[in-house]
Amino acid sequence: MSQTKTVTKTPSAILKLPTRMADVITYAQGIVKAMTGNASFPTPTPTLAVISTAIGELQTAETAAL
Repeated sequence: MSQTKTVTKTPSAILKLPTRMADVITYAQGIVKAMTGNASFPTPTPTLAVISTAIGELQTAETAAL
């Protein structure tokens, strides 16, 4: 008697983010700039204001760490 094994594949996303934190900050700022006023993203969650605040906090922490 043979048995069938069910395999559930989970989706994954691969982001080729920069390795330097300063570059990650610049990358994130570029994404916010591209999404601002973009009709394809009328109400993103979290909001772009929240993301911008988080980027600013990350930038402050990076400066303090250096």
